[in-house]
Amino acid sequence: MKFTEAFKSLGYIVESPRQDWSAISPHGVCLAIWQKEMAWDQGFPRLDTKLHAGPYNTWKSKPGNLKRKKHLAEAMRKFGGKIDIVIINGAPGESYGEAHPWRKSERRAHWQIESFDQNTGHFTARVREASGETSSESLE
Repeated sequence: MKFTEAFKSLGYIVESPRQDWSAISPHGVCLAIWQKEMAWDQGFPRLDTKLHAGPYNTWKSKPGNLKRKKHLAEAMRKFGGKIDIVIINGAPGESYGEAHPWRKSERRAHWQIESFDQNTGHFTARVREASGETSSESLE
């Protein structure tokens, strides 16, 4: 699936597909993450941009980070840190192949922001079951 189609399938419109890494709608916030930047902690997918994303100096001033910071702040304020995710294959900064929407209903789990630095845009997020616990069931 293409990048914008994956967002659209979750109910989001990407305003600037070549620059945006996130989108917002009345029902939530959706972030794009690179599959290569996802880590697995005891079988659970997670992302910590301080550890897993490319060098901060390469993305700190990018329009995608500036917009994502606003969207992350809204996710924390309006949605308790719950976010939708589109997982992108490929190499960050080079190209992407397919984009895959993370469907909470199919996986019975959602992504949750655990920490967010509004100044830098660094954040950590991991998968949580509907009950709030982390789960590895049917996540890959």
